[in-house]
Amino acid sequence: MEGLIMVPLAVIVSTTGGVLAALAGVLVGGPAGAKRSQVQLWFRDQQVRACADILRESTKVLLEFQRASRKHRK
Repeated sequence: MEGLIMVPLAVIVSTTGGVLAALAGVLVGGPAGAKRSQVQLWFRDQQVRACADILRESTKVLLEFQRASRKHRK
């Protein structure tokens, strides 16, 4: 059999195992990475809402102080 390259069975098995392990890593890692990204977005959204609440309430307090100050001056 001229031109036919004989590859040892161990090479075929180890190469196939490596390919299957890489594919399994991609299949498992993809959804895990996507979930982590979603969790990070949820935390950031919660922080934005909390900051907006703080700004809203502090504005109310400052406006009330301003009204009280005007009444006191009169």
